[in-house]
Amino acid sequence: MKGMANLRDYRVITLTHRHMRIHDLASFVLNEGASSVESTLTNLKAVFGLDELYYLNTCNRILFLFTSKHNYSEHTLRSFFNCLYPSLSESKIELALGNCAYLEGEEAVMHMFKVASSIDSLVIGEREILRQMREAYEKNKAMRLTGDNIRLLMRITVETAKKVYAVTRIGEKPLSVVSLAMQKLRQRVQDTNARFVLVGAGQTMELVCKFLKKREFTNITVFNRSVHKAKDLAALFEGKAYGLDALSSYQGGFDVLIVCTGATDPVITPEIYKALLNNEQTAKTVIDLALPNNVAAEAVEQFKMHYIQLEDLRTLAKANLAFRESEAECVRQILKQEVSSFETIFEQRQIAKAMSDVPRQVKAVKAKAMEKVFKSEINQLNDSDKALLERIMTYMEKKCISIPMTLAKETITK
Repeated sequence: MKGMANLRDYRVITLTHRHMRIHDLASFVLNEGASSVESTLTNLKAVFGLDELYYLNTCNRILFLFTSKHNYSEHTLRSFFNCLYPSLSESKIELALGNCAYLEGEEAVMHMFKVASSIDSLVIGEREILRQMREAYEKNKAMRLTGDNIRLLMRITVETAKKVYAVTRIGEKPLSVVSLAMQKLRQRVQDTNARFVLVGAGQTMELVCKFLKKREFTNITVFNRSVHKAKDLAALFEGKAYGLDALSSYQGGFDVLIVCTGATDPVITPEIYKALLNNEQTAKTVIDLALPNNVAAEAVEQFKMHYIQLEDLRTLAKANLAFRESEAECVRQILKQEVSSFETIFEQRQIAKAMSDVPRQVKAVKAKAMEKVFKSEINQLNDSDKALLERIMTYMEKKCISIPMTLAKETITK
């Protein structure tokens, strides 16, 4: 039908970690601030005559999904980037042109499904991307950039991603060493009053603390070279903080020792470990997240402990990644089927929109026939005949509305 949208109208222009360093991606993030982003995107939509527009920005991806009937050449893409980033140098624009992916139709739809299902992510199987995509859609919708076609694609994209996570194991088996370490910790320690001694206060230990906080562990003591940083972490639990030099004199005992510092020599020597034990005889859980190890090999040999070290966790992470990548092939097969299904859904939606005015037009024809064209003849009928004619016309009205809709749907599904 004339003017009806086509699946080919979906377009994606994206820059990702697959073709560009994450550091370079930062140059192409739109200026923060809702008004600035809205102004830039609204201008882009107007300049290029886009029907609908959706913008997604994550730590490793910048994506523009839009609908348009215009073809896009390299010259058009250059103008696209110049419009988005007027202050960027020519070399940056060339970087974008040389590393962007431009997709149309089924390929654009497939890309959205892959992104939402995480198989195009930096970390395969991480569901965070689905939340980010949904939140981005709400923002774009609030800026009045999207319309019915992007709404439909986003709805099916979310449903497809949920199906992927439900019927495959793509999201199983943690990949980060912190997640793996905390998983092992959960297997050994359930008591929320367990005594934790943390040695180090860097980024890794911050992630550890987020986990401990979420699991409602409360008895936390932090040691660090910088006492100020130790206090910041300990404050999350109303715990205590000390400098590293206080390790040998600490008498609070512990159930779990987690260590991660930048030291190149062992921080936990046999002497310090013995002091930390404070004469307790039970085997402790010790997690060493440093490389090189922060716990001396002699301490591991001399004392009873459940020792978890970084190298073992990294080996397990690689095995888990290989498992997720094998599951990704199952996901790709599902996505192929879903893209095919989406094509049918999309065409049915276009037919429904194109024919949405049919009921009004049929009713108008009926009204004109009875109230104007055949008015005098109808007035000559008795009440019984008029009632019969009304029933006949109402029946014909319903059929005239349903027949073309049914035929259109049957044509699509054949």
